[in-house]
Amino acid sequence: MAIRYVDSELWNDSKFADDFTPEDKFFWLMILTTRYGNLAGCFEFSIKQMAKDSGYSVEVVDKLIKRFIEVHMMIDYNYDTKEILILNWHKYNWTKSPKIKISLDRYIDKIKDERFKSYVKESYKQYCSNTLSIPYQYISTTITNTISNTNIGKENSNDKESEYSYLDSYCQSLIHKAALNLNFDNDKFNDWLESLDIKSKDKPSAYFTKAFKEELLKGTFNKIVKPEPPKTDDLPSWEEMIDDLNNDPEKEKLSDELAKEKKIK
Repeated sequence: MAIRYVDSELWNDSKFADDFTPEDKFFWLMILTTRYGNLAGCFEFSIKQMAKDSGYSVEVVDKLIKRFIEVHMMIDYNYDTKEILILNWHKYNWTKSPKIKISLDRYIDKIKDERFKSYVKESYKQYCSNTLSIPYQYISTTITNTISNTNIGKENSNDKESEYSYLDSYCQSLIHKAALNLNFDNDKFNDWLESLDIKSKDKPSAYFTKAFKEELLKGTFNKIVKPEPPKTDDLPSWEEMIDDLNNDPEKEKLSDELAKEKKIK
């Protein structure tokens, strides 16, 4: 049985201490220490098994999974392959040792979800090159382009560092997920980020995390979708409308009633 260690500093982490409910904390510790876990941070863990291990109902586990995907943005889950992916797992569990790569490749080959597999491969590649930004496609979106195709996270050709390198990798993952949403307006995001001048804050990453989530809930970065005008092909022509009026049975009935009234008078 594998021995897994959890850093005691986890309890001092502001996100863990302030944003997690008691259920969140227990669920997260279960994911980190489960016997199904591996070096890749991506493994099969069915909802029924999570319910059995945690003592929660299947419904509660499903809600926790969605909460960790949509609110905390720390995992992703494929309901078809029953695989869970822990984002940023590499930060605390990998080294650049060749031995690590040999073991990692073995686990990567077993990953069924191609997006998860691609993420782990790219994570190791960029981890070894000390690159902060790791593109990732969430299972909840059908977009095929990565963050590199947006205005967010692009590298300046005259600067080796990312435009947002002052934000930690967790903040980068928040931006990645949001930017991959069809309804996300990059221009609104960039204007908001510039107006706040987060880079000058004492703790830019912590400030960004709180402010960004609040604005997401408000819909600040949502694109304005204009309703499509009705297609003229679907509207009847003037001739058709006149014919409909002339053939209206109600109109004939009304004409008969008026004729009777005239005779009475």
